Amino acid sequence: LWAMGCRPSDVVINCFNYSIYAGGVLGQASFERLGATVIPYSVGQTQRLFDMMAHFKPELSLYASPSSAIHMVSRAAENKIDLRSLGVRKGFLSGEAGLQTPGYRERIETNWGMRARDLYGAAEVGAHSAECEQLNGLHWFGSGLVIAELINPESGEVIAIEDESI
Repeated sequence: LWAMGCRPSDVVINCFNYSIYAGGVLGQASFERLGATVIPYSVGQTQRLFDMMAHFKPELSLYASPSSAIHMVSRAAENKIDLRSLGVRKGFLSGEAGLQTPGYRERIETNWGMRARDLYGAAEVGAHSAECEQLNGLHWFGSGLVIAELINPESGEVIAIEDESI
């Protein structure tokens, strides 16, 4: 999260589910560990979320899936809400590969007025890869958490990893 630009002064709206999907709880714990303030919002009730953002109005960060951020773009347009006026300046987006789809990131950043960064992980191990401010791909932060192993799918043999920095 630090490499993505999250700082202890950030106020993060967590739009991930807190029940079945572990992302809501894991995300909240991670942002809090960094020292950021988390607003546990979860999913749904988009108009209510917009109202809260407009009332709260500090500089906000959004933790959501890319498709959720796009859904909110559509809902804002339906209700004639300028998302850029809501003060969301950072997007920590996870849960799917949307930001790697051409045009997707640009649509989010343009409509929200935010910097959108990609966070990759799995519920079993948490987030282990993320984009930094340079936007030159995902950086692997899983050392010590996950053991990477390359396997030849045809033979089943392990392929030696020659770059020890992995």
